[in-house]
Amino acid sequence: PNKKSLRLYNLALMKFKKDELDTAKKYVLEAIENDTLFIQPLLLMAEIVLQNNDLQNAETNINHALKIDKNSADAISLSGFLMVKKGEPDKGIQNLNALIKKDNKFPMAHCYLGYAYGIVGSYDNAFDEFLKAEEIAKNEYRIPMLRAEIYDKIGKHQEADAERKRVKILRSIN
Repeated sequence: PNKKSLRLYNLALMKFKKDELDTAKKYVLEAIENDTLFIQPLLLMAEIVLQNNDLQNAETNINHALKIDKNSADAISLSGFLMVKKGEPDKGIQNLNALIKKDNKFPMAHCYLGYAYGIVGSYDNAFDEFLKAEEIAKNEYRIPMLRAEIYDKIGKHQEADAERKRVKILRSIN
């Protein structure tokens, strides 16, 4: 990536981690404009719009990233997560398992797979995958964020609240 685009992407990522989505979106749009072949801003844009449940825009950005690099683990895992969000959890699980089979050291693939298993009601598998993700990336705030959603789904609201507190702590240190 060119230096300006990289700098803008890093600013966007910092703002995204602090949950300042509007500012993050502004910087990421500039990064995309400055280097159309740099896929990380496209994927960050997908994550930003996913926070607002804009599945169509997320899909557009993920597909653009996959056209640039069809083997990007970041793009493939985010694509699997999007499938789950679109109501196709079985497809998402298949996609994420295929990625993990190639490279089981990618934390977000495990995290998204955990979320997908939770959505289909396979809770033991869900929490196993969340643990695998944490073993690889213990300070990744998206892991407790998605685990909280699964805890809420099964009625464990105290555990969900504890996970959301962890998200705030992890966002503040990252």
